[in-house]
Amino acid sequence: MELVCEVGEIAPRMLDLRIMTPLAQEIFKKLDILRSCKRNAKPGSEQPAGCLFADSQYGKSEAIKMYIETRVVDDCFARGLFPIGTPREDVVKQQKLVLHVSLPENTSIPAMLMWLLTELGDPTPASGTVPQQVYRAHKLMKRLGAELIVFDEVNHLKTPKSMASATEEEAHTVHNHLKGLLIKGYPIMFIGIPDAEEKLFREKQIKRRMMYRVKPRVLVYECDVDKEIFLDFCSDLSISLVEKGIMEQYSDFQSDDILACLFDASAGLLGGVFRIVWNAAELAFDDGSRHIHLRHLSEAVDNVAVGVFCNANPFASLETDEKEAA
Repeated sequence: MELVCEVGEIAPRMLDLRIMTPLAQEIFKKLDILRSCKRNAKPGSEQPAGCLFADSQYGKSEAIKMYIETRVVDDCFARGLFPIGTPREDVVKQQKLVLHVSLPENTSIPAMLMWLLTELGDPTPASGTVPQQVYRAHKLMKRLGAELIVFDEVNHLKTPKSMASATEEEAHTVHNHLKGLLIKGYPIMFIGIPDAEEKLFREKQIKRRMMYRVKPRVLVYECDVDKEIFLDFCSDLSISLVEKGIMEQYSDFQSDDILACLFDASAGLLGGVFRIVWNAAELAFDDGSRHIHLRHLSEAVDNVAVGVFCNANPFASLETDEKEAA
């Protein structure tokens, strides 16, 4: 791919990066099980649910996107749902096997169903009462062969504080409608930050249907396996920067000192590393560098990580040591 010509080209290319990790593979496994259960069950049989509650920048949403772009698109071609040669990005947009519904802030039940209907291609997703929306969603999912609903950012779901102030549609609880989708035969994967778990499981009717939980893996640098996962991600990130034409040369994210600093600066979150490197790539472009240097990483940590992922910049002492050595 040709090198970027302006700094504004870096962001879209960074957002287009996809790096497979063991953390993503564990999510893939649970999604596969839920879809297989749907395919092999009798029509209309109640389905189980799955969940992943992990910190922001864990890579939850990216894993879902990557799953659809790879596993689901491949399934669509294998089943003849799209002609061979159809651009993969078109299949991602048009496929209905896995419905990825990302919920905006303060999402009510009618709004949740509206976004589900939007994913299903309903021409008037906001119209009708809640029961009418549920009915249309059920008919569309059945006709289109939907195998899984992924409700992302479920921490944005809201429940009326009092039944007296709720509208007729809102008078039904979030839990009853989510349970209703499972009972009608559609497995659901719930994705959100840890705070969402308490909200979603406030009533046990959903919790008791939760069969496939992805346990978030908190990376520990002193653990050899975890360190290897982190190192592999950083190495792949360096390679991807060149493949995407963001950097001309490979950047050193693998040496012991830099790797340790990246881990501390990102709190061991792969999404945190990604954001640091994204900003560092823009800084490197601005000063005409062919790869990301230590100074770019340090400035990027000050810009996007301190106060977010870490309390202090771990690269500061490393920069001082480098200057003294010079």
